[in-house]
Amino acid sequence: MREKVTSFIEAYVKDASHLRKPLVGFADCASPMIPELKKVVLPGHEMPQDILPDPKIIISYFLPFRKEVALSNVSGRYASETWKESYDETNRLIASLNDALVEYIHDMGFRAAYSKKTSQVSKEILMSCWSQRHIAEIAGLGKFGLNNLLITRVGSCGRFGSVVCDLPIVPDLPETEERCLYKLTGGCMKCVKNCPVKALREDGFLRVMCQANEERCDTDICGKCAVNIPCGFLK
Repeated sequence: MREKVTSFIEAYVKDASHLRKPLVGFADCASPMIPELKKVVLPGHEMPQDILPDPKIIISYFLPFRKEVALSNVSGRYASETWKESYDETNRLIASLNDALVEYIHDMGFRAAYSKKTSQVSKEILMSCWSQRHIAEIAGLGKFGLNNLLITRVGSCGRFGSVVCDLPIVPDLPETEERCLYKLTGGCMKCVKNCPVKALREDGFLRVMCQANEERCDTDICGKCAVNIPCGFLK
């Protein structure tokens, strides 16, 4: 089952010229980290059982951008056209992939569904009711860095998606390896230096400032904290 799902995701995105080979992880719906999301992320964070009755596994996947996409976004105050196009195209790809993956799992005789609440709650609450990055962390795809992004074994430059299902798959464990140089050595902080509005700081992340800048960028993320940094691309 694990290999079938992974192969399906890889095949579905293989023709996307702006992406590299995806990573796929499987989170345990019974993990004690999941109820903690109501504290760590948002009190109204959805639980897997809100999406699918009696769920077993969350399939989480990371679609990493190609290096040329990141390089296009290094200079300038706002997101490059290539970055914006790649970001928007990947969002559309995730939506269609989720539909296709749900149908594929149904055809195997199992149940699946995905959250429709992945955008921010409101202009006042600048967070999602289903945090793809936190779900990916539980699925063993990486650990958070100072840049507030999940750093996977291939880097942090890309997008995450997920589907809840009842497939009989042994779940992955969360990673313990740190890849953020700041957390390892107290150094680097290049992501902080890259932030054009100083929303990213050593002592925290100012979401409102980041959001205001993203509105000027005409995209959901300006991406400056994800490019031209050591953890952007690791393999």
